[in-house]
Amino acid sequence: MKTTILTICTLVCLNFSAFAEPQAMVKPGTDGRAVAMKWLALIDAGDYGKSWDLAAEPLQSSVTRAGWILGMHRARRFYGKVLSRKFKDRIYAANPPGFVPGEYEILQFKVRLANSGQATEVVSMELQSNGKWLVAGYHIALKNQIRVRPLDFLDHR
Repeated sequence: MKTTILTICTLVCLNFSAFAEPQAMVKPGTDGRAVAMKWLALIDAGDYGKSWDLAAEPLQSSVTRAGWILGMHRARRFYGKVLSRKFKDRIYAANPPGFVPGEYEILQFKVRLANSGQATEVVSMELQSNGKWLVAGYHIALKNQIRVRPLDFLDHR
């Protein structure tokens, strides 16, 4: 089970190093923040099935709906509910190396979690051909966590 959850986390999250390399940077006409906030509200409410339904293909192809629901239940049990969330940063990338050509946005939020304290919540967005942003990945990094694998600790009760 631990391996499954680690795989989910690894596949769902976009690799930040790809966004550090030179690429065509163009400010998009819209940003995905409003979509991300609505999607995060579903996560906060425990509506994990609907969050999967409204996600982009990269997230859906990396984990089954049932796997997503199970993984999110476990993650939220470990981290606790979000007590506060504040927008921190936005990184936009067009055609980043190693990814399917397209436009991506990484949104970072500073969060305070009931069981885990301060953390950074990362929502990876993908611009669809219809001009709408969809969530392509989700990740929580604890404040003093060195590795980018927050679900690594789920089975340690």
